Amino acid sequence: IGLFGYTSTGANIRNITLDAATATTQFGNSGAFVARMDGGSLSNCHALGGVKVSQNSAEGHNTGGIVGYVRRESRVSNCTFSGEITGECNRIGGISGALANTAVIENCTFNGKINSTEGAMVGGIVGWVTGGSVKACTNDGGLVAAADTVGGVIGYVDKGSVTQSHSQNATVSGRLYVGGIAGYLNIILSISG
Repeated sequence: IGLFGYTSTGANIRNITLDAATATTQFGNSGAFVARMDGGSLSNCHALGGVKVSQNSAEGHNTGGIVGYVRRESRVSNCTFSGEITGECNRIGGISGALANTAVIENCTFNGKINSTEGAMVGGIVGWVTGGSVKACTNDGGLVAAADTVGGVIGYVDKGSVTQSHSQNATVSGRLYVGGIAGYLNIILSISG
């Protein structure tokens, strides 16, 4: 669920600000702007403090402040999430719940709140990276609290790259596998900057 449910190649969403909105679901992908991107671009979109995204079931997945799931040749750039995300599912991120294939998330900022008492793979920018690239993104004072595999920038990295991204003045907490940048690195192509 999101302002847009699905995008594919050729979609171009830009210059939107959400001041107060709620996106709530029990199953599937959820994000304030797009539930799932299988192509296209989203740029200069901002979710302010009145925006809430929630996933009410442990069976749901891929919950993000901006986009639930970013994959294939999708690109998300220059976006900010300042609202609140709650959920009991796995793969929760301040910008995107999951990133895959050759998709790119760049120049995005998270300064909101994530609270998940049972969720795993939770990050200030992306919950689960299984391909693609995270570039020049920042968790700028955001709060990330989850059960395990929690990172200030990325929760769990399977493969892909994370470059020039950082966490500053952020609060990150969990019970197991907690890191200022990443909670858990499995296989990774590169991490730098």
